[in-house]
Amino acid sequence: MIHLRTADCGLREQGFDLACVDGDHRFQSVLEDYIGLEKWAAPSALVVLHDTLPLTNVTATAERQSGFYTGDGWKLVPCLNALRPELRLLTLPIAPTGLTLITGLNPRSDVLYERKSQIVEVYARLSAQRIVERPGAVVGPLGLSEANAVSRWLLDAGVQSRS
Repeated sequence: MIHLRTADCGLREQGFDLACVDGDHRFQSVLEDYIGLEKWAAPSALVVLHDTLPLTNVTATAERQSGFYTGDGWKLVPCLNALRPELRLLTLPIAPTGLTLITGLNPRSDVLYERKSQIVEVYARLSAQRIVERPGAVVGPLGLSEANAVSRWLLDAGVQSRS
């Protein structure tokens, strides 16, 4: 989980512009990382989630069962789609296991934090099988991973450089 509590760390006034979540691949950890990050987001911040398109049930579970492993952190995408519809998400079918871009973060939102134990319990039962068979049905429409398409989406989402 992200622990940024130092008053003089520099993020308090401006917030971060870009963060990537790709550590502990278990859903509960990814959820906690996202909750921690969102509190520090600048108005036009972008969060990037790694491993959001599972390849198989075996490689996309909470516990490692194979050499290649992505974990069940992918569950954050359907979770955010369901509980935070105001967010803008774009999942890119980038090999081997996808990437999801998230904008529209709200540092004052407590929805996920307040319901965290319920969320973890409910999403623990979600199997990767459905997303393996029909990814768009679970994560939403898949975006094009072409540079121009991603650039247009970022501009439409209000992501801009502070330079």
